[in-house]
Amino acid sequence: MLRECVEIFTEIYKEKGERFITDSYELEPGDYFIVKSDGSYSHTKIERTKKSEENSNRRTVEDYEYLAERDYLSRLLDMNKPIDGKKQIHSNNYLSFFVKNNVLSEKKKELEESVEKYYEILKNPFLKYDKGEKKRVYTQLEEKLGKPSEEKIQKNQEWIKTNLYKIKEEIKDGKEYVKIFFDENIEEYKKENERYIIPNIYNSVDYNVIINAETYGLPNNNLNLNSKKPYLENKTRKEKYTVPYLLNEKEVFKQKKFFDYLYNMANSGKRNIYISSDKKEIIPLETKESLSDNFTGYYLRIRKDKSESAIERYDIISDYRTEIYPEIKILDCLGNGDKGKLEYGSSIRKNSELAAVLNNLLFNGKLYGIIFENLKDLKIFDERIKNIANQYKEVFFELVYKGDMKKFADNYRKIFLELIKNSLCKKDYITEAYDMFNLMTSIGDSIKQERGMTVNKHQEIKEKFRNIFETGVGEIENDEEYFFALGQLAKFLISRNRITVKTHELAVRVIESRDIEGLKREIYKLFRKYAYDIGFYSTKFNTLYERILGYEAESEEINMDRLLGGYLADSLIYEKSAKEENEANNETKETNGEENE
Repeated sequence: MLRECVEIFTEIYKEKGERFITDSYELEPGDYFIVKSDGSYSHTKIERTKKSEENSNRRTVEDYEYLAERDYLSRLLDMNKPIDGKKQIHSNNYLSFFVKNNVLSEKKKELEESVEKYYEILKNPFLKYDKGEKKRVYTQLEEKLGKPSEEKIQKNQEWIKTNLYKIKEEIKDGKEYVKIFFDENIEEYKKENERYIIPNIYNSVDYNVIINAETYGLPNNNLNLNSKKPYLENKTRKEKYTVPYLLNEKEVFKQKKFFDYLYNMANSGKRNIYISSDKKEIIPLETKESLSDNFTGYYLRIRKDKSESAIERYDIISDYRTEIYPEIKILDCLGNGDKGKLEYGSSIRKNSELAAVLNNLLFNGKLYGIIFENLKDLKIFDERIKNIANQYKEVFFELVYKGDMKKFADNYRKIFLELIKNSLCKKDYITEAYDMFNLMTSIGDSIKQERGMTVNKHQEIKEKFRNIFETGVGEIENDEEYFFALGQLAKFLISRNRITVKTHELAVRVIESRDIEGLKREIYKLFRKYAYDIGFYSTKFNTLYERILGYEAESEEINMDRLLGGYLADSLIYEKSAKEENEANNETKETNGEENE
């Protein structure tokens, strides 16, 4: 899959050129100097800014594009492949000079030695590539590029020795970079970049082999194979062929450019990379961003790993759908939506909209972190939420980043029910539970393509029990009515609890019953506990309890939707009937009349 991604990138790179990489390249904070041919120089300060401001604000700095192009071509592949063996100087050619500000102050003597060695190697690269495969590779390269210009190198070396500590006096102390660029056309920078890259581009020349007069080796990107990590080797192959895979110089160079591009994306916070196989385009997105169109191709999750990029995970996406069909209409099933935070009556039409609602309602803004990060780093202290996050993170990944509703459709009820129970255990979280239940039923209606059916059924059941309480006529006729009634009964019994700080934790014991017999036992315990506070002539309670006792459930499983729906709905036992409302209104009128007399 990596090969296919690299090929698509290469097509775009050939069309757009080096700017495809450097346009997204971010300069590190520090002091940048451009040295003209007459020895004069200009100074540009790149400040540390917030991530959200970097691309928009930094690139307005004068000479930013000029510096970005040359900085990209002058950096080391990694710190294990420097020109300066003491790793004080972090540039790779004679046209540039990178050093940390504090090194100028704290390691003056060592730096002077490094400067001499740095330019000595640049004048004669065979001092570094002195034997074996490295020597062979560089010899071939020098035949192509020509020998380094000792005269130019000497001139730049003299400038550095004369002016390095002068410019240090112009800048503040710190640990950021001081980067010096000698004014030269970009083609010369590219040539000297190649002089460094080609001999160092492979993971190790120890793994290089010659096949049909062509060099193949182990690429350096996203892979570290050495004596400390022999488990990456393919032991079934012959010696020197035991590495995971080999690339020739042309292929490894293309792959390097691809990983350079990924590094820029990771550095700018765009860690989700979509590579379209049919449209031949690359779409980099931040963690909370979503695709705007349907998509087929490859997905990469990347990170910045020191001076390079790393691929954390990859997937093939066969059919990313941005639209949800049918749309999810957020309906107030319980009839108490005015207490919640959802936008009742609105519709969720896109995966990204659903992800945003789930993120805010279920996970307090931590959904995206749950999908990718270590839970310890997210500081989630609620054990139930931790368990749900661990168990269903792949479900959310499929929904949010692959545009696939299937796994979510198979698991949404389990997720919601667990989180509703969790909310009921906390003080003042009942409105959150209302919203979760209503959203759960709304999602269910969309998946089953039965918009409003659950709401209508819920309202029908509520209306039936109102009539039973009003007239005393009617029985429970099915399991849906039975479990709704049990939820209502549990709500009423728990409401008789006299403690000052009330939670719904008692309800969780009822809801978590494993079977119907266990559920009956839990409700009977509540009745025994609070019977002292229920009037003998409490008509509505007696009516409800009598009908529950007179019905035998047909199913052996608890209908959790109806049980929760009954519990979370407003209590019908406390609700005044139309007759009671009229009587109360008449009493008020009579009282007002007496007062007026």
